[in-house]
Amino acid sequence: MVRAVAVGLFLALSSAASAFVLSPSTMDFEPAGRGANRNFQLENPSDQPVAVQVSIVTRQMDVDGNETYSPADSDFTVYPPQTVLQPRQNQTIRVMWLGKTKPLKELNYRIVAEQLPVNLSKENKPGAKLNIMLRYLGTIYVVPKGAKSKVVLDSISQEKAKDDKTRLIITLHNQGNAHALLRDLKLQLTADDKTVELPEEALQGMAAENVLSQQKRRFVIPCPEGFEGKPVQVKYEFNAPR
Repeated sequence: MVRAVAVGLFLALSSAASAFVLSPSTMDFEPAGRGANRNFQLENPSDQPVAVQVSIVTRQMDVDGNETYSPADSDFTVYPPQTVLQPRQNQTIRVMWLGKTKPLKELNYRIVAEQLPVNLSKENKPGAKLNIMLRYLGTIYVVPKGAKSKVVLDSISQEKAKDDKTRLIITLHNQGNAHALLRDLKLQLTADDKTVELPEEALQGMAAENVLSQQKRRFVIPCPEGFEGKPVQVKYEFNAPR
């Protein structure tokens, strides 16, 4: 599951830092019916007011996991799109799906909550103070009924890295119509008559990663000693989200 990400956009000289929290971090929508309407919560746990803008963007992911976004104004309505959270205040954000009622695969979006650079504090104390503008990215899936992931091995190859060590390049293809999180990943490699199960530290950058529906992901991991230059077979298992 993709967690919400808070990103500091810039540092400025102003009043004490405001903050807010978006929850939940991930939400499934149904394409039609009551499940096409969901609520998120904004919370301001600080002692200063904060102005927040909420929007939805499409989510595209390349083979290396890099994401790009574009506005999805025609697919959702958000109410209210902007709000001022007073200290210790909560605000419900209602999000309604307006898109296809029968999508063939799971559709991927981000909900974006951004702190607006508006000074709402009545205090005007002298001195330099830190203000961090926050940007939260949550995850939205529009899920067709019965959607499931189906992850298969697309390819495996080897390459020499700059440190002269060999790396395995494993490409997985999610042929299903729902995303797959590689949670609790176990990876077993076989070459000739030798079989090893890779330890957890060798799977960093691959374990718990997301393979979106009908897309490919490429992962680079260390090649175990004695497997260099040999044909390698891969077996893997993980706990799928659904």
